[in-house]
Amino acid sequence: MAERIAAARADLLFVRLDQEMVDATIPFRQAEKTLQALFTMMRAAATTADDPTHSHRGRRSAIVTNFLEEDIRLGHTQRGSFVFTVVTRLGDPPLENEANVATPFPRRVMTTLATGLRSTRQLALTWDEAALDHAGQLGLSAALVESLQDLTQPQALRTLDLSFDWAASAPPPEVGISRIVVDRNAMAGLPRVRERLVRREEPSTHQALLGTVRTLNRDDLGDGDSETTSIVLSTHVDGRPRKVHVPLAGQEYEWAIRAHRSRQPIVVSGDLIFERGAWRLTGAIAVDPSFIDRETDTDRE
Repeated sequence: MAERIAAARADLLFVRLDQEMVDATIPFRQAEKTLQALFTMMRAAATTADDPTHSHRGRRSAIVTNFLEEDIRLGHTQRGSFVFTVVTRLGDPPLENEANVATPFPRRVMTTLATGLRSTRQLALTWDEAALDHAGQLGLSAALVESLQDLTQPQALRTLDLSFDWAASAPPPEVGISRIVVDRNAMAGLPRVRERLVRREEPSTHQALLGTVRTLNRDDLGDGDSETTSIVLSTHVDGRPRKVHVPLAGQEYEWAIRAHRSRQPIVVSGDLIFERGAWRLTGAIAVDPSFIDRETDTDRE
């Protein structure tokens, strides 16, 4: 009864994790990552609903910020495997004498989300390059696909079942379907969809990245003494932690070795791209050797 009353002026999203569970529980870390992924998903849908051309980088409008802070809620879990309930409140009903009432923003967000999830599943199963030309109208964004990847990361997960229950006090939106099931076949296609969207949203740009050397790599090419060397840099891209693959050689690779050993952060610049499922620096890559001075000062201390 309480759920029906709440649903009268709220749209509900049920996120069902279908996986092996001995005692109707899931790992705590999985629950934490699921909640974070759901917030990322809602933020992506809200950003697209507000502005289909938004790059999903930088600041969002006040209407998006207010929606994320006030209008989305976590509801009670449901029976049947493990189900998260996301509630978006539509606000007070319009007065009887009001004409041309605008669609509440929370309803626009949920409509965009349903459209985006359906589009993502279709593209994961059968890629269509033409979809990139009208990604915003299809509710698509790299952030939305990334949230689905995070939700489907556990190996034990068989399917991800997302279904919408539209507010009873308002006509349901015309979204075609209100249930999207992402199975293992669709999960396998998500990285390709995300990579194409990232390329569209974030074209190659020259950036200087500050970070720490996470790993050092040497790959033997099989031609005598020929080998390639590279590093993985732990850094931030647009405020989010990322691992960036950087090919380095000669003196600059030696500097990277020194930075790794001394645990000193370094600055590496180049053209940042997202390719083959990873962030990479390409083009004219340079390492700022000024960290050596900091390394020397630390040794003196």
